Amino acid sequence: VKTIADEEGYMITFHPSKKETNKLLITFGGLPSAKTSKGFGSDFAINNDYHHIFVAQAANSQYQKLSLEDFREVVWPMCIGMDVYTYGSSLGGYCAIYYSGVINAQAISAAPKNSAHPTLKYNLKEPVEFLHKNMLDIPKSDKMPIIIYDPHQREENNFISNLILPAYPKSSLIKVPYSGHLVLQVMKNHGVLKDFINNVVEHNRVIDINYDTKNCYIWNYEYARVLARSEKNNEAIPYLEKSLALYKSKMAENLLKKLKDKINLK
Repeated sequence: VKTIADEEGYMITFHPSKKETNKLLITFGGLPSAKTSKGFGSDFAINNDYHHIFVAQAANSQYQKLSLEDFREVVWPMCIGMDVYTYGSSLGGYCAIYYSGVINAQAISAAPKNSAHPTLKYNLKEPVEFLHKNMLDIPKSDKMPIIIYDPHQREENNFISNLILPAYPKSSLIKVPYSGHLVLQVMKNHGVLKDFINNVVEHNRVIDINYDTKNCYIWNYEYARVLARSEKNNEAIPYLEKSLALYKSKMAENLLKKLKDKINLK
């Protein structure tokens, strides 16, 4: 394991595979995360005998101190002769696409967004100056991003439509309805994530995502939440109750109470 960059705003660590391979998986931390040698996707990459680079951000920096030029200079020597993939979720999903072009990598991105961006900065308690360039104005990868997301999540949907698709109009859009912002967690919980990522990395193949939605607490909660957005409160309540029967979550409890209070007030 080798730290190949350690600067004020980021740290980049290389984990060479113990087996011979031409696969290199570069992953990025989401929120919350900080400067660590391992993080999102590290165990997956290492356990699957891929070469691995973990790109860590200084806490709450939103990767704004890591320029495209510095990223390429640090990681390019490890990319030569490799089949390279960038991978992340949320903030890390945004980074997987943003940094993929300068190394011509295949981006695998889940629910991408960067809350430092002017359109989303209301999400941050402490605003961060957005220093990244528009995706239209940076080098593009020859490989179109694979974007996994819940189309009912408004922030991600808008971010993808307005900021990513103009640069990568032929992106592979993998819609997983009612999986929420943590779509990868749903896939992992239901045993379909590893197979999906392995198929992309090892066979350049995108497989269908199928799982038992009826017995997924997040699916039931998210479906209820979308119903509630349309004031279909009576329809939403059974799904919230099913979600809570599967797993006690504060979000489902709070929404259920809110909807019952609304109904009782009528």
